[in-house]
Amino acid sequence: MAIGELCLSNGAVRKRSTGQDMFMGKGDRKDSYVRSNSQMQMISNSLFPIFLEAVDAMRLPNPQLGPMTVAEFGSSSGQSSIDNVGAVLRRLKSRYDLEIGPEPEYQVFFQDMPSTDFNSRIKLLNEAILSNEDTEAVDFFAAAVPGPLYGRLFPQSTLHFAFATFAINCLSRIPESVSDRSSPAYNGGQTGLYRSSAATMEAYSAQAKEDLLNFLAARAEEMSDEGVLCLNFRCRDSGISSPYSTAHEVIGDCIWDDFVDKGIISASTRDAFNPLHYWRTVQEVKEVLSNFSSEFHVEKQMQHQVHLPAGGHDVTPSDEAVPVSKSMLLVGRGVSSALLRAHFGREVTSLYLERYEQVLMDRIGNHTLSYYQPITWFVVVLVRKAREYDF
Repeated sequence: MAIGELCLSNGAVRKRSTGQDMFMGKGDRKDSYVRSNSQMQMISNSLFPIFLEAVDAMRLPNPQLGPMTVAEFGSSSGQSSIDNVGAVLRRLKSRYDLEIGPEPEYQVFFQDMPSTDFNSRIKLLNEAILSNEDTEAVDFFAAAVPGPLYGRLFPQSTLHFAFATFAINCLSRIPESVSDRSSPAYNGGQTGLYRSSAATMEAYSAQAKEDLLNFLAARAEEMSDEGVLCLNFRCRDSGISSPYSTAHEVIGDCIWDDFVDKGIISASTRDAFNPLHYWRTVQEVKEVLSNFSSEFHVEKQMQHQVHLPAGGHDVTPSDEAVPVSKSMLLVGRGVSSALLRAHFGREVTSLYLERYEQVLMDRIGNHTLSYYQPITWFVVVLVRKAREYDF
């Protein structure tokens, strides 16, 4: 695809309380998000056709009224974001060619937190221009929009198609009560949520509800009439006390516990770290959506299982232990290494990642950990209802 221009925009210029900034590994090092983006791309490839169906069904804006605007929330700095936008633009161009004739100019907004490595995004966009041999590529104007997605970022009624693939699984901030030793929600003794108390889960659930309410309220202002908003939620089973575990959290907490026992870090240092992500239940998502029945029509909502890297194998063959563990470690480096370094320091984080890889190889090799467990996603397609104006 050819890019006409890349510029920076910081959305609505106002003071915002952003809480804790969610950031990925920067640059092109081994711990960067760019280098670890392959697994995210696999998930996106499985889910994104649902978004493209929404593109096929949406009302096309009149090309004579201005550019067609597309926004990705939480674009980060990986290749998958560029590929996803390219797929959307090709589908739009095809529809304009077949149904209308003249097509509009396209304006694409890549949104993420201010700490995102937008330099890597610019580099990837420039490389796409230089190496592009795709005859179906679509010219577009690109702008980076640094700012928190849980507030206003765009003028009213300006977005025609917008989507968030992974970003809304991250919270705007860690609930204060989980760091308060006097609170029933205190999450001391672990760095994840899989063995947390019901009170801790309730605190995270309340924060996730507040964030999603704010996100949809902002998007309700920004989406144009009949504009389409597509969202992906990683989900867990219903119920506050339902199992909430990933290989990353189970193995990670065991390693941090060992570090505390050996005096590598203090218990208070471990206890002060809490995750910024939260997997909602389907019911939690639906309850928030019910507050926006006047603004959005729910075009589609469906659960979708993704198997990584393929199939649903119960046991990973031992000869795959090394490549699979390295693949999982690469994802962990890109997604969480910057957060870990900020809290635990570079030396301890490096030691943790080395131990993490070794434990992965051991457990995959002896069949006590399967890499091929399905991940459940809840996909929602919303259409902005027409506004009623008082003149």
